[in-house]
Amino acid sequence: MKKSTILVVEDESIVARNVQNKLTKLGYDVCGVTSTGEDAIKLAKELNPDLVLMDIVLRGGIDGIDAAKHIRSQFDIPIIYLTAYSDLGTIKRATYTEPFGYILKPFKIKEIQSAIEIALHKHKAESRIKSRKKVISNALTILGYSIIAVDRDLKITFLSESAEQMTGWSMEEAIDKNLREIIKLKHGDDLSHDNLPLVSALQSQNVDTLNIKKSINTKYGRELFVEIKANPIRSEIGELGGVLLIIKEVPEENRNGLDSQFDIFKSALSSERPISLGVISRQTLVPEGLARILESESDINIVGTAREIEEIVPIIEHKKPDVILIDTELNQDDKGRIIELIKTKAFDSKILLLLHYHDEKFITNALNIGVSGLISSSSTGEDICEAIRTVNLGQSCSDMKIIRKFVTKILPKKKRRPVLLRPRLTNKEQEIASLVSQGLSNNAIAQKLRISERTVKAHLNNIFKKLGISNRLQLAIDYQP
Repeated sequence: MKKSTILVVEDESIVARNVQNKLTKLGYDVCGVTSTGEDAIKLAKELNPDLVLMDIVLRGGIDGIDAAKHIRSQFDIPIIYLTAYSDLGTIKRATYTEPFGYILKPFKIKEIQSAIEIALHKHKAESRIKSRKKVISNALTILGYSIIAVDRDLKITFLSESAEQMTGWSMEEAIDKNLREIIKLKHGDDLSHDNLPLVSALQSQNVDTLNIKKSINTKYGRELFVEIKANPIRSEIGELGGVLLIIKEVPEENRNGLDSQFDIFKSALSSERPISLGVISRQTLVPEGLARILESESDINIVGTAREIEEIVPIIEHKKPDVILIDTELNQDDKGRIIELIKTKAFDSKILLLLHYHDEKFITNALNIGVSGLISSSSTGEDICEAIRTVNLGQSCSDMKIIRKFVTKILPKKKRRPVLLRPRLTNKEQEIASLVSQGLSNNAIAQKLRISERTVKAHLNNIFKKLGISNRLQLAIDYQP
């Protein structure tokens, strides 16, 4: 098994050697040792360690906190702080770099091993989540959707990567700004004015079907015509907490001044032959149901159906369907083989998937190899027809229910730091905890309260047990008097 590599950043050479020896005995590979923040950043880039043990007070122009901030943001390497318990302001500042742990000097070998293993495990879990979010974000980009989340005051809480590109704002710049600053309507109006539907929908808590079509100006003055679908972000008890804006740019050729997307499709196709549709499903109910839906739709004709893979090739070669709808109620291998077969044999056919459940991995893989649209088994006949017309025009589309499921996986979760609650402590314990949070030593607390230092230690042990923590550093960081 490959040893975990650790970079040690410590300004005292004796302590650094001691740490290095202990880590080596524990089976870790100490890939580098340095005493300055500048060298720490340089070595982190060159060596790409699995973890950095970072002293807060360092030599050179930057301290351990600034170095940690750079390493975390640029290289995504977990940091554990080594500290002899600095002042409270420094410790509070260190928490903003989101460290994976703190080790107090002097430390025991079991403490350092436990902290490192927890940090490595936590970072691996976070990396898997980030990778998953990246895949989902790419899938949304392929479908052409940009995602913006706002709270009830229309303040930005999230922008997807494609939304950043569309608006010209990075998420870091946009967070907590009002939506009116990020999306400006063409004539100087904005989405937060009281006469616009988003505000009234928020006030009435009815944003389930809100659909806005507007010309907007980006940060750098570029004008875009977009369709914005608003979806509620609700708590477990149904309370409206904000709105999810799912935005798609409308191509210039489809901006004919027509109010309805259906009218745009009809206008574009009125003088052309009907769309030829191939259907692949092992259930006869699917093609039969589609046939009934399409009875009144003169611009879409089913030209062939198939139940098995062997039946697909003749339909592709002889009927040359414009759109092929695949019912995904198939086994995993067949679904992938069918999509690959269609992309190989029918270059011009657009693929539309009928989904019965949310298989995230399959959906993202399918989009990456060329699927154009996604509809769910609960889609209405009107939605299905619109999806067929959309993909036939060379555009991507998806049922909003599918998009919502994707988006909920990439919305940032509110970070909750554990708060130490006062009611669980006696008055004397609360008093001592408050003094610890102010940075006072045991001796200083003893003098201030006119008790022995031994009594202070006894109270601290009780506080640690009650609050489920192991040291005064955690108490100083989390205690709120």
